[in-house]
Amino acid sequence: MANSNPRDIIGYYIAIGDAECGYLKIEELKDGWSYQIYARNAHIGIWIGKLKGFLISRQKFELNYLFVEYHWDTGPPHGTVKPFFQIERAPFESGELSDDAEMSRYREILDYLNRLKERFLFDDSIRQYWEHIQKFN
Repeated sequence: MANSNPRDIIGYYIAIGDAECGYLKIEELKDGWSYQIYARNAHIGIWIGKLKGFLISRQKFELNYLFVEYHWDTGPPHGTVKPFFQIERAPFESGELSDDAEMSRYREILDYLNRLKERFLFDDSIRQYWEHIQKFN
């Protein structure tokens, strides 16, 4: 790897791009489960198998909304997510999980993802991911 310092954000992204063994493949994921992920816009997501993507809480300026980012193995240009740890079964039915969920559930799903983001802070995720990929190098 180009750089082994996980606190160096450039080295971190280089490592993620180079680590072919350090993430969970599509066939290893469970529909409706939350995962720690590495993606452009999140570090927590809920796997939606039929979309081959993760439902995330995206923050853009003052807006916070549900968004789908796709698994790395779906390929460029949309495959941006590398999942690496399963967290828990999300408390929603798989039919409720989408970025256009019914408004009554939309807020609940968004709040759930935001709570997970607080439980699994980004710095902890970097450390855990780094420890995980070191097993393959």
